[in-house]
Amino acid sequence: MASENECDRARTLLAQMPKSPNADNPTQVERPPTAKTPTEMTVVDICQNDPLNPPCTTVDAPYGECVTVPADYQKKISGVKPHKSSAVCRFYSKATCKGQYFEVNKGTSLVGGKAPDKTVTDLQQPPSAFNDEVASVKCGPEEPAPPPSNLRWIWSSKTQPELCARLDQLSFDFEIGDATRAGTYDRVKLDFGGAGVAPHVVADKPATSDKISGTIDMTKTFGKKTVALDSIQTIRILDQELNFQSGDGWDLKGFKLQGRCAGSGLVVYLDKFYPVDKTLQVDTAGDSSDPYSKDWVVWSGDVKIDDWATHPLCSHFKDMRVFLHLQNWNYAGTNNALYANVGQGKFLIADKPSLNQEFNATVDLQKAYKGKDVAVIKVGNIAISSEGGHDAAAPEKVTVVGECAGAEGSKATALSVKQTFSEWLYDGESFTVDITPDKWVKA
Repeated sequence: MASENECDRARTLLAQMPKSPNADNPTQVERPPTAKTPTEMTVVDICQNDPLNPPCTTVDAPYGECVTVPADYQKKISGVKPHKSSAVCRFYSKATCKGQYFEVNKGTSLVGGKAPDKTVTDLQQPPSAFNDEVASVKCGPEEPAPPPSNLRWIWSSKTQPELCARLDQLSFDFEIGDATRAGTYDRVKLDFGGAGVAPHVVADKPATSDKISGTIDMTKTFGKKTVALDSIQTIRILDQELNFQSGDGWDLKGFKLQGRCAGSGLVVYLDKFYPVDKTLQVDTAGDSSDPYSKDWVVWSGDVKIDDWATHPLCSHFKDMRVFLHLQNWNYAGTNNALYANVGQGKFLIADKPSLNQEFNATVDLQKAYKGKDVAVIKVGNIAISSEGGHDAAAPEKVTVVGECAGAEGSKATALSVKQTFSEWLYDGESFTVDITPDKWVKA
């Protein structure tokens, strides 16, 4: 966790960022005009008897709009079916498309099937929880279209619906503790609460210090090719006993998730549950059922949209600055000039700088990257060079700060990369600041 001084320093760096000509008017996304086309939609069958038996009717469901079912079908529906196989629809018990829902992309009976799990309070629930309860429906594409190529974005809970409404890939990294006998004779599974239809097996009898990576089968686990990011509200670890040795305690070091956003292709990360560092064990007290025939919940964690993040946190920088601090060593200053070599440009940081001082250079993005802004993923390594034919300098730390370009109303966000040095920078030589997209962190 950053100290108060570090937070103050970050605010100072952001305040010192040079304003662009339109700095008082946040960058607006200019989108090319498009021809008017009919609103995309699907037709939904709703029936009063399962699975899809009369009386039935249809409702038109324009994508993204809340549609109230006809009054004579309110709270009487036992079967539903979107006509488009490429559509996914959410059905609600409230007429406002708010609160708990179930989500399907095919004909579904609301009678029988997976029973509601009363231990999970997720918004998404199995269809069986909504028999004779459906009041409204909202549909959309199962695989969203990519956002406009000229979109400048900053990741937040407000931009998430456009950038990453659904995941089409999901993988995990799962780690067992390293203590003696931290492994288990059991089968370990990941369960996604109301969002999932079946748990995913992580490993059978994992051993001490095991690091297990895998890819979630989307169709088997979620019942669809994609899953709504906001539907993953609970993650549980399930334990299945396999034999007489099972039921032993084991240590969870932690786990991480990584998902690919359908449409945009962005990768989002959930690192909230690493580390966990907890001993887990099946508790069968008071349960007389066959211990080998069921999954036991041994751990559970809540997930919020804000727990997911992209790396880096924005698409483009509209301003950049390079800060250089010299060591507090004898002769750490120099009679040379120090430069930041960024992209195709070279920018003066300081001429004849003194020891134990901080200096900075504003990066002209037009010179460096031939544009008024630059994609964060295109910002590569930066070189700090010394020129002038004189003595050496001793850099201590270089901080590269970029101010994110976002749509109108976006909260000001700055990212930074820091690197420390402990050697002398001689005349005619340069030090490299290593920059990759994953190294940018919130300043």
